[in-house]
Amino acid sequence: QRPLELKTHLQNDPQFRAYGAFLMSGCPLLAELLGRAGYDFLVLDLEHSPADVPQAIGMLQATAAAQTPALIRVAQNRPELIKNA
Repeated sequence: QRPLELKTHLQNDPQFRAYGAFLMSGCPLLAELLGRAGYDFLVLDLEHSPADVPQAIGMLQATAAAQTPALIRVAQNRPELIKNA
């Protein structure tokens, strides 16, 4: 699924079920591996992992190569962190 397809399904179809995984590593290789494992989406967890926004860029590129949508969980609910992500 492409990111917009996932968003559309989540917004418009209450019966839609998606299966995702949390990635708690800053490693793009693991992001691509999980992206190719068949999950509907990945969550790049910047709250509970040592990864930061610059590392998330590489992970987003890897999930894009695997054609898997990715969401980012920021470390804190602060506008500047959300804008950076």
